[in-house]
This record gives sequence, structure tokens and C-alpha cells, in this order.
Amino acid sequence: MPAITTYDEQELLTRIAERDAGVYPYLHDTFYNALVYFSFSMIQDQQQAEDIAIDSLVKLWQSPARFESAGKLRGYLFTLARNASLNHLKHLKVRERSEQALSDPEAMIDARLESLLVESDLLRLIYQEIARLPESYRRWWSYCTCRT
Repeated sequence: MPAITTYDEQELLTRIAERDAGVYPYLHDTFYNALVYFSFSMIQDQQQAEDIAIDSLVKLWQSPARFESAGKLRGYLFTLARNASLNHLKHLKVRERSEQALSDPEAMIDARLESLLVESDLLRLIYQEIARLPESYRRWWSYCTCRT
């Protein structure tokens, strides 16, 4: 395996901005393991953490920016990894809620019944208030509801 070239900070940042493919192995060797560890500490899924690390490096490559320093580059990569990790966790929660709802149809029915009860109580209150209106307003309201 060939040795990975090292770069001084300014050369590294320039080569990233110019999309020089020769710098990618250095970026991978420099940041990959740290990104995996960082992401894994959030999501506790090794394979997904590895995917997030690679995706973060690929996103850097797909839309390179001019960074003022190697620290800003590092911060950018870890921000990408953090956001991807948080999105993964959100996705897991959504999937978990969907699976729970699908696995417990009685809970779905109960929730729907509760919603219908609240809706019917609300409609009852609306009709009570309409009954208190003067006759001309009640006729106007009746006219409006018949047209819809």
C-alpha cells in the first residue's frame, strides 16, 4: 500500500477547493476513524456510523468550499456527521412509532375514537352558540353551511 502524502494546512485547503482527487486518501486517513467514532457515540450503530463518516467525506468532495483553516474544515466535517447522526436517530423514532401504531390496531382505534369524541363535543358547543344568535344570523349561518 503506498504511503499517504501529508500536506501543510494551506496546500490541503487549496487542493480541497480545487477538487484535487489526490488529497482524498489523506482526508480519509485523517478524518474517517474520528468521524466513525463520533457518529457511533451518538447512534450506537457501527455500520451506520461508518456510512455517515463516508457520506460526510463525500459531501465535502461534492461541494468543496474554501476553508479558512484546517480547524474549520474539521468542524465542517463533524457538523455533517452530527447532522446525519441526528437525522438517523429521528428516522429511527419515526419508524418505531409507525411500527407501534401498526402493531397495535386497538390503540389506533382508541385514538380515532377519542378524536371523534372531541370533535363531536366541539360541534355540540358550536351549535349551542349558534342557537343563541339572533334569528337573522342563524339564517345566514344556515344559508352558508347549506352551500358547502
